[in-house]
Amino acid sequence: MSFSLSSANAAQYEDTKNHWAQYYIDYLNNAGYIRGYEDGTFRPDNNMTRAEFLSVLLNCIQRKPAYISYISGSSWAEVILDEAVKQGILNPSEYPTDINPYEFINRAEAAAFIARSLNIKPDYSPINFIKDIEQINSNPYKPYIKAIYKEGIITGYPSGEFKPYDKITRAQACVIFKRFLDKKIASYNNNPYSYPTIQKHYWENLTLSDVYAVYDKAGNKISSGSISRLRFRINNRSTLYDLDEIKVDPEYDYIIINNVKYDVSNIQILVRKNYSSYEYEYHLKDIYTKNNQLVFDCYQRSSIYIDKYYDICFYDTNYDRITSFDIYDLSVYLNGRWIKMTDSSLDILNEDEIEYKNKTYEITDLYLYCLYNNKQYKVYRTSYYGSKLKIYLETLSKSEYVAALDDIVFYEDGDRLNWYAEDLDIKINSRWHSFMDLSLISQDLIIYDDHRYMLKDKLIRKYNYPEIQYIINDAYFENERLIIKIERY
Repeated sequence: MSFSLSSANAAQYEDTKNHWAQYYIDYLNNAGYIRGYEDGTFRPDNNMTRAEFLSVLLNCIQRKPAYISYISGSSWAEVILDEAVKQGILNPSEYPTDINPYEFINRAEAAAFIARSLNIKPDYSPINFIKDIEQINSNPYKPYIKAIYKEGIITGYPSGEFKPYDKITRAQACVIFKRFLDKKIASYNNNPYSYPTIQKHYWENLTLSDVYAVYDKAGNKISSGSISRLRFRINNRSTLYDLDEIKVDPEYDYIIINNVKYDVSNIQILVRKNYSSYEYEYHLKDIYTKNNQLVFDCYQRSSIYIDKYYDICFYDTNYDRITSFDIYDLSVYLNGRWIKMTDSSLDILNEDEIEYKNKTYEITDLYLYCLYNNKQYKVYRTSYYGSKLKIYLETLSKSEYVAALDDIVFYEDGDRLNWYAEDLDIKINSRWHSFMDLSLISQDLIIYDDHRYMLKDKLIRKYNYPEIQYIINDAYFENERLIIKIERY
């Protein structure tokens, strides 16, 4: 990680003395938002990667990645991107391929990240005050560019151009983040309902004795004496907060977590009743007081909350528990890829569904791979009992294994081809599609657009070489890889 901690202050960096951005570098460094390198340099004119920019931005809004200590095998950059998605700063749908955290960030993309962090709405009105208007009009982040430009956070060059595709250096980033912090503080102080202006009527250091009741959407009352635990989370994020970690402003319907205000509509509450191992989740509608106690009024009841680290257990076809399984050893097969179950983008929604990168999957459609014993399994049943989600697995034979799309080997006339699935198209229903849009579910079955097709006899071609087509003659597993034999069509 390039932002490793350094004992040097910005003023001690040899390569920032007399630099045009020294003041901004000093400010960000001394405030602890950004650091130099272990060799004592800051390298102000180096370009900044997407992950580096988001790392500093998360520091500025005081958001630490959730479950960072649990994500085994993930790089620091992937963890940063995952948290940026959870905070609504990074939108994965804006990237047609996987998001590269180490790619240099450009000015237009940075404008979108900054605007979303400050809750600044995109401005869709025409732009007529920047010289390189054609470049901006063709940029997908045009509404954010205008909004941030008007706010004075990312401004144009002396030439009058914005240059949306230019990379951002570390020095330039420090200027942007200093303006971002100034705007954040000004907005914080000017908001009549912001935390510093809340009167002494807010509630803090809460215990269950401060709770009169929780009401579900049907108006059923759960009194504090019937509740063994209350926990809260923000906008469906994975981090959970106990009752004593929050402050409540019942007059303006705000819950304060880590000195940041959230309207109750952004809060979910998890309720565990006495003598029960179930934990139910509700969406808050209102907070008020009764008999000098707090009332949490909820408008919708969600599914039972399931923590994938603690609330899942696995069983075999004999209904015997598989005690050797550990979630850190397991991967899930999704969209032709093996995804670690510890991936922070993967959530258990309820006893029937999981979600990965905003897409929902049925649990009973899943395949699992266990690193511990190097075997694959098919989920054929689930049940929920005693706060535990039970997942029943059927062991696959080698011939039934599913392969990741990048684990396919192609042969023509007995010779192995130096091909990659990402370079291929496949013909389905008289149209050519990228091979990477498929999902493999066995050695001879594929899924495309939620429909199943036989892999054999399908036509494929190298991308951008439509004149050479091949037909698939055979497909089978060998040494845990999918072998596809082809011949010219």
